[in-house]
Amino acid sequence: MNIFNRAVGWTRRNLNRKYRNYTGGERQSVMMLHHGRSGSTVLTQMLQQHSDLHWDGEFFHPLSNRSLSDSKLKKWSNPLEVLQNRPDFWQGFVYGLEVKFKHIWEPHVLNMSVKEFVDAMHEMGIEHWIVLKRSHYLRMMLSCIRGMKTGSWHSKKGESNEARTLSIDLEKANVGLGESRPVLEQFHRLDETFEEIKELLQDRKTLWLEYESDIFNDPKVAYLKTCEFLNIKPLHIEPTLQKSAFKPVCDLIANFDELSSVLENTPYEWMLEIDKKQTP
Repeated sequence: MNIFNRAVGWTRRNLNRKYRNYTGGERQSVMMLHHGRSGSTVLTQMLQQHSDLHWDGEFFHPLSNRSLSDSKLKKWSNPLEVLQNRPDFWQGFVYGLEVKFKHIWEPHVLNMSVKEFVDAMHEMGIEHWIVLKRSHYLRMMLSCIRGMKTGSWHSKKGESNEARTLSIDLEKANVGLGESRPVLEQFHRLDETFEEIKELLQDRKTLWLEYESDIFNDPKVAYLKTCEFLNIKPLHIEPTLQKSAFKPVCDLIANFDELSSVLENTPYEWMLEIDKKQTP
């Protein structure tokens, strides 16, 4: 909280002046929260093409680079003030940005609790929130492991995107939350985080999106919902990325039987897709 307390005071002193100088009509700002591997990239690439919206992506991501030069580290010594001083934050009809859960928690990035982050963003004038969730944590974990192993995180339309068989470390599973933990512990942590966010944002303007229903079959569903939420006219924009070729999870996991013994008789057993239904 040390770097953020200083920025909050600065924000309060300058917020009214900044708004008063804005002449482009009623402006809005929106923050997207997600855990990664949830369709955020395909959605935000579409939003970035909208002329009434400036989408700034994962604004705090540079801090995740542990090899930043001293000059860049100095620039980022107060991340909120960096954001506050960004000209685009105060220009355009809608300004949007996003953050992964792990970047909120990681000591070398923001080092905050989710509550501290939400409160800090509220102080900065963020009034709209989008929460993107991929309910099938197992497939999300597979996507994360595949990206780390191959170095390829996205496939453009027309590229080969065959899903590979992978082994899951059941005691040191990585689901993109910044640290490795047992599989069940990671899934519980995701559930707890979403419950906390739901409580924190219950009285704020919030759009909840789900990968399975809003992005998997057609990302334009999430795009149209976002435009409606932000009260901007949707433009005809097509996604440029494609999802990996679908396979049942039993064909994607080399140690599927071991994983099954961990997830059986838990709230996550359905993710094993035992009934062979094509769950995204």
